[in-house]
Amino acid sequence: MAKDYTVAQGFLGTEQGTKDPQIIKTKAGDCHKYLVKFEGEEDKGWIQILRKLDENGASNEVAKGDVLYGSLSENNWGKFDFKREQRPEGQAAPAKASAAPAQRAQSTPSNSGVEAKLDYIISLLENGNNFRSDDAPATAPSQAGPQSDDDAPVDLEELDY
Repeated sequence: MAKDYTVAQGFLGTEQGTKDPQIIKTKAGDCHKYLVKFEGEEDKGWIQILRKLDENGASNEVAKGDVLYGSLSENNWGKFDFKREQRPEGQAAPAKASAAPAQRAQSTPSNSGVEAKLDYIISLLENGNNFRSDDAPATAPSQAGPQSDDDAPVDLEELDY
């Protein structure tokens, strides 16, 4: 059944190698691919939405707080698809959702679990160079093997277990 869905998170899909916006060719024309999560539906994962390109090559961007009318259905691969539908006559489209509900959605227990931890770990990895001490010299790992005075094999019987 169709209803209003509010975008909690969303971003433009990009090509892996070039990071250029991903363009999907459809019967209706070329479209940009957006990946979104809807408020209250975060457990359904990232959902793909296509937005048709205009003559300038731009699309109507999907942003946090946008309200989309349609229905969600599970496809053959266990992922969810969003199908946009036309609003019934007389039903007005709601204005863009305010930031307050989106902020509350981020503090709910469903968002404070694994995804929040992954976001934190990713941010640490991406910003790791910012935390390097100015005093510590950057050292390259040694490429040389163990050094010994002679080329004799090492006696392993002297090692304690």
